[in-house]
Amino acid sequence: MLQSEFKERAGVEVTSKEFDAIHIVYMESDLDKDEFCKTWCKMNASRVSKAKELAKSKEEERKLKDSLIEIRNKLSSEVINGGNLPLTIAYLSDKELTLLEKVGIEIQISKKEMVEYGYPFQRFHDISDTRYKIEKYLNIA
Repeated sequence: MLQSEFKERAGVEVTSKEFDAIHIVYMESDLDKDEFCKTWCKMNASRVSKAKELAKSKEEERKLKDSLIEIRNKLSSEVINGGNLPLTIAYLSDKELTLLEKVGIEIQISKKEMVEYGYPFQRFHDISDTRYKIEKYLNIA
């Protein structure tokens, strides 16, 4: 059995040193690849569980970043068109606004910024500000 086959069947990535030990046990057993990997997973249930949780977390993070990139691209196309830029709250859908809130990207100007810029009432960021904040979050600013 190859290390890549083990990873595919067990769903766990192991170091080459760990795989060497696993492979020795596999070669001494009379189990086929699938049966061996199932048995190994049962014997290492907590490790398999952690690996699955980590993979799920990475997939969720990838989806989140993909969604933020889509929002950024949507905002970029409007910024390129120029003119008066709409406010983020008026331009994005509720789902997109919720996603920004989830990652901590503010669309409303803070009280500190209100005082700093002399605004008499609460205001919202325009889409160019929000685009910049997304780029900063994604480390592409």
